[in-house]
Amino acid sequence: MLIILNHKSNLTYEEIKKYEKTIRNMEVIVLPSLCYMALFKKGKYILGSQDISEFIDTSRTGEVNGEQLKSIKVKYCLIGHSERKIYNKETEETTLIKLNNCVENNITPLYCIGEQNDNEIINKEIDLILNKYNNKEILFIYEPIENIGKVNPDLEKVEENINYIRNYIKNKYNKDIKLIYGGGVNINNIDKVKKIKNIDGIILSKDSLNLEHLKLIYKKCK
Repeated sequence: MLIILNHKSNLTYEEIKKYEKTIRNMEVIVLPSLCYMALFKKGKYILGSQDISEFIDTSRTGEVNGEQLKSIKVKYCLIGHSERKIYNKETEETTLIKLNNCVENNITPLYCIGEQNDNEIINKEIDLILNKYNNKEILFIYEPIENIGKVNPDLEKVEENINYIRNYIKNKYNKDIKLIYGGGVNINNIDKVKKIKNIDGIILSKDSLNLEHLKLIYKKCK
């Protein structure tokens, strides 16, 4: 089972140095804050990015482009996260540009869908990229907003929607995908989460920061 660790904008420099040493023997995908990414180069983990610039020119202050990420061996990148849509006003056009910038630099997109539990919206999110990138490797992350931070998300509903997503993509695009679940995954419900049928992994945020919690979740999943 894949485990993705999304740090968001957490941890200080001293904390991240300890963190990196602790997870060196873990086979996870780690998404640290951009300022710490170069520190992750010694372990079994795989380095990913929380974002990629929508621009390809190098005159954009504050941006980090695909070529730069590739140069530090970034293999994965989050695309279309609900927080980027809400707080950074990212649009469908932005999503497509960022996904293309990943593909052009051999970075596998971690494409977020299903923040709204509405099948028509989910279909639209899937069609947006598979109409153009059906032949590319893409990891899908299903993370409904209503479950983020929730102690006891409705896992039966989660399983139902995951099956819907898989069937929709298989029937329309004849494509088998890797599908990751996120939203309220924690140390208390990991035993139930890992039993969800048809998921290939989980994405952690809050419990990715607590090393003791992370160790236990990792042991249960691996």
